[in-house]
Amino acid sequence: MSRSDREIIQSMPMPVVQGLHEKELKTLEECNSGVSAAKRRQQMIGCLPRLFNMIRDIFRSSKRSVLTRQELVHKIISNHTDVTDRSEVEEQLHLLEELAPEWISGRIASTGDFLYRFARAF
Repeated sequence: MSRSDREIIQSMPMPVVQGLHEKELKTLEECNSGVSAAKRRQQMIGCLPRLFNMIRDIFRSSKRSVLTRQELVHKIISNHTDVTDRSEVEEQLHLLEELAPEWISGRIASTGDFLYRFARAF
């Protein structure tokens, strides 16, 4: 910061300086949260091949092409001890559905349950 910048800031009322400082911190936090969200998404994308294999094995072993979200998440968590966070599994399922709709898709049934359909070709 230059000397003239410091002089300008010192001449400003303290509440204005504090308000500007708070806005600057908020802007920095928003930028950092955007970066961390992008990093988290990239980490989740990196986990998708493993999740895909888990889901494929679950659908094959159940000999079904449709499972409820609750049933699928439960099977993923119960069969794989390293996976424990239900919300993370659901987020990854949503991401997989978004990125690979030809492999897995979701629909709401007439009963209100959310159903996942897995393409048998995989």
